[in-house]
Amino acid sequence: LAATSARHSLAISPSVPEPQAIWDIEADGDPAVVEREDGSLLRFGADDLVLEGSSPCVRVRRGGVTPAELELEITDKVAYFSRIPGVYDHWSLLATYRGTVGDDRVEGLCTYEYARGAGPYSVASRRIPGWAKAPIRSFTYQVLNLDDERQLLLTVAGPRRGLHVHEGAWERGLRDHGAMHRDVTFAVTAERSAPLRTPDGRRMRMPATWAWTVRDVAGTELGALDCVAQDDWTYGLGAGFVGSFTVRGAFRGRPVDTVGYVEYIDV
Repeated sequence: LAATSARHSLAISPSVPEPQAIWDIEADGDPAVVEREDGSLLRFGADDLVLEGSSPCVRVRRGGVTPAELELEITDKVAYFSRIPGVYDHWSLLATYRGTVGDDRVEGLCTYEYARGAGPYSVASRRIPGWAKAPIRSFTYQVLNLDDERQLLLTVAGPRRGLHVHEGAWERGLRDHGAMHRDVTFAVTAERSAPLRTPDGRRMRMPATWAWTVRDVAGTELGALDCVAQDDWTYGLGAGFVGSFTVRGAFRGRPVDTVGYVEYIDV
């Protein structure tokens, strides 16, 4: 779940095991439990995070310093990022949300996502050498709402920064399924003054500012967006970080000035 507005960016990204299984997601061993076989009640970290319900209505509750209670209405507007049967599936559904984050009342568009995959560690218990892994070391995925009804999803991935084997922009709205655009340019225009360190000791270069350009199949520019990280990076998305950013620019001739959600990995 990634929810953004003009002021906020909220991301909830739990991982779920097989039904009735238990998986440790906290350093102190707090379990994640699938309490119903149909997956309609999930609890993570000693009830700090609860997801209840099934599409199209899902309720989300989170405790902690900034508690959140949200009700989601999930639409049929789907974006498929990957569909490799038996290997990896990842899709996103456009949704609306309303509720509270801390003391603030919030509502708007969000994305409700699901991914599952199988890799070498599904069948092997030993360390896999680097040469045997997929050569994807640079990745970003970003979500921003163009207005109250339209959303833009942006992603690039490749063996290193600047060399991308996958690029895409998914445009969609509450009233239509939108379109997928493959002519996408992503460029980091300035780096954070100091790299961030991951829990396993890696130093990761992070962007301070970046730019997107999206074109249609004829090469006509649909949008140009300039983004600035809010430097609220939090580790925990794969081998990288999540955070929020401000974005200004235009898309289809309309001005864009909002806050977005970003996932970023550069190993």
